Amino acid sequence: MSRNVIYQKKIETLLSHADVRIGAGREWDLEIHNPDTYARILGGGTLGLGEAYMESWRDCLALDQFFTRVLQARLAQRVHTVNDKLFFVKTWLMNRQAGKRSLKVAQQHYDAGNDLYQRMLDKRMIYSYGIEGRYDAPR
Repeated sequence: MSRNVIYQKKIETLLSHADVRIGAGREWDLEIHNPDTYARILGGGTLGLGEAYMESWRDCLALDQFFTRVLQARLAQRVHTVNDKLFFVKTWLMNRQAGKRSLKVAQQHYDAGNDLYQRMLDKRMIYSYGIEGRYDAPR
């Protein structure tokens, strides 16, 4: 069994506690476009989850409903086995965002200049966000 399949099963088991599925088509379910997403989420936690989204490795139509379900289910506290805990410790130790490496990562991300933002934002370089329609909280 490949590592991605093992990681996928771990993610699916965790998400089942929040009534979230992979590829089920509900607004709060995840669509996975890159099989490395599972390792990224397990290894990076919420940061890995966010990075996978930003790089289009995964999608979700209703992020608010997804995160409401995940947070209410307290998935981070559902890691029980020694193997799971060892996996999380290993990935934390290898995390490029930790310790001295975080300064390098921050410099790469935040010292990039304004070229990207000038192409992406309006002339005043202002972000904006809006939700259209009515929001119904998951039950």
